[in-house]
Amino acid sequence: MAKDKEAQKPKEPKAKQLHMEGMAPVVNQAIEKLADEYDEAKKERMAILKVEVELKGKLIKAMKAERLTAYDLGEYDIELEPGEDNVKVRIGGKDKKTKKAKE
Repeated sequence: MAKDKEAQKPKEPKAKQLHMEGMAPVVNQAIEKLADEYDEAKKERMAILKVEVELKGKLIKAMKAERLTAYDLGEYDIELEPGEDNVKVRIGGKDKKTKKAKE
């Protein structure tokens, strides 16, 4: 029996109550305001992500319809990754010849 007690892991302490039973909880307006701002930013990001995913799918579909695996013209550098429905898009940036010369 001594081994059983030694083998048992100590219990973690329970989380402290934020308020006592029968009493109203303490309102922290700063925390609630930050939580609301975070939640709003998260909702905006998720909406933008949905649009991004839709546009990415349209670009992949258009590249496949044109039988293109790459499009490299002017400031556009687009690569369709083989075997996957994934695309890499780079627009603008440094001149490619200058970039390759540095490497």
